Amino acid sequence: MPVKEVPEAGKRLLVNFVDEAAVQSPDEAAVFQAVSGRWGLSRSQ
Repeated sequence: MPVKEVPEAGKRLLVNFVDEAAVQSPDEAAVFQAVSGRWGLSRSQ
């Protein structure tokens, strides 16, 4: 199942969201899981 291309603005938004979440939770894996669940993304891109 192909992954949709994320527009550049969306990538920046995602990165900012991850950075902000990481500040509150140093557990990167948990943060990424929460974020990827919200956006329906896969880490293996």
